[in-house]
Amino acid sequence: MIRPFYYSFNTLAFMVGLAVIIIGLYPFFKAMSSNDWPYVEGTIVSAKLIPGKELGVGVILTHRVQIQYQYIIRDGHLFRSNRIEFGFGSRSFFLKEFAYRMLERYPEGKLVRVYFNPDRPADAVLERAPSMGSSVVWIVFGLLLLVTGLFVRFSESEA
Repeated sequence: MIRPFYYSFNTLAFMVGLAVIIIGLYPFFKAMSSNDWPYVEGTIVSAKLIPGKELGVGVILTHRVQIQYQYIIRDGHLFRSNRIEFGFGSRSFFLKEFAYRMLERYPEGKLVRVYFNPDRPADAVLERAPSMGSSVVWIVFGLLLLVTGLFVRFSESEA
């Protein structure tokens, strides 16, 4: 007997939802594992605002902040990074004010504390925290898929 479509759909939605939730939680796990990372003093090399695409009526969809810093560890090796916190993609903001706040926090030339992975020194962050924006989006999307899969499964079993 061939299984009805909704059995396949609910299993797929449930599995994909679970995978997406795990992806969304990854920055939280990475942030927790970095609690024992050492730190060195680094310098902000560049900090700039990169406007996103204009929608045609003077509205810009996102504002991206690009911050690059350098730090020296072990025998004088120089490293550069642009990761502020753990997460996916770049630091994009819908509101320009949030982007400016990030730039004010990390102006060019500022001395900063750089946390680095002692096993892979090029793996570094300025803030040992997950990027809440992208992580929350992934988790919410995963929960929606998970709940959809469960809803379809249990609504069909009652019929």
